[in-house]
Amino acid sequence: MTHWVQVILEDTVWGQRKLPDHVIEGLKRIKEMALSSDVVQFRTQEFEEIADELSICDDLNELSLLLWRAATTCGFQHFCLFVVNQGNSPTFASRMCNSYLPEWIEHYQRNSFQYVDPIFAKANKTNGSFLFSEASNSSPVVQAFWEDAERYGVGRNGVCYVITRPDSSRIALSFSTCDIKEIADAKIRLNAFDLGSIAQLAIECFCYNSAVSLSDDNVLSDDELRFLHLLTTNSNPEVALSLIPTFGGNESIQSSIRRKLGVQTIFQAVSIACSKQWFDKLPFYRDEIVSSCDSLSGWGIAGVKKNDSNAVQTTRLQCAENLR
Repeated sequence: MTHWVQVILEDTVWGQRKLPDHVIEGLKRIKEMALSSDVVQFRTQEFEEIADELSICDDLNELSLLLWRAATTCGFQHFCLFVVNQGNSPTFASRMCNSYLPEWIEHYQRNSFQYVDPIFAKANKTNGSFLFSEASNSSPVVQAFWEDAERYGVGRNGVCYVITRPDSSRIALSFSTCDIKEIADAKIRLNAFDLGSIAQLAIECFCYNSAVSLSDDNVLSDDELRFLHLLTTNSNPEVALSLIPTFGGNESIQSSIRRKLGVQTIFQAVSIACSKQWFDKLPFYRDEIVSSCDSLSGWGIAGVKKNDSNAVQTTRLQCAENLR
């Protein structure tokens, strides 16, 4: 897609220009042709290089540097790539990459701003892209949030790209600026196509490098799975977290599970085990089996020693006689 076609398409999508119907139809056909093509042509060589590096990136720190380059190339001050919804995917070892100051992140966590943040709320309900100005910003609580953010150098204008992946996980990438809305919107119109393509590459890179590895070497033992299963079935999970002799030390088994799955908490491990249906492979335990009925209790097969072949044969004959 040539430069002038990109500009017209982006101005049609992001701008307020009114064009004749036949022009709109023509642009839609051009857009469909571009989207059906495997070739993506970026506006600048810088974006081309960033995209190439994202396609082979295998490190989250490198990903952060590449996104910082993409943000500053367009004149934005910050970027933030974050997990909106985990869906059916394995637990993410990291849930966010961003360029914010550590002081803002600490302030954000301390005040539980994830329940107030309008960009997170909008991303949770949207698939595609949206401007920050399209998020709900009218309530006093949200206004106070933005005032706090601006004190830490985080602007209230920008764009966010949200992608829902086949495993139903939803990941978002936002670019923000402290510029006024008119200047921010002009930057977005100019770079929307390139940033959208960068967002797709960056999110795939993040998911690949951040998802917990569940290779054969990490499969849990039956005892470890049994321990996790107790957490899902006990009315008081704290009971299952207490010392259970057959499992060994409480801390040791938790540590082993967290290490194998690469998670921070034991309840994240439960989530993985449930999503992978590992509990279905557990053997039956005595306390999970309902006692047999009285008419069968006299057969005594469970009490026969394995090495007593004559006794086993005698019991089988008795069972056959009872069935006649």
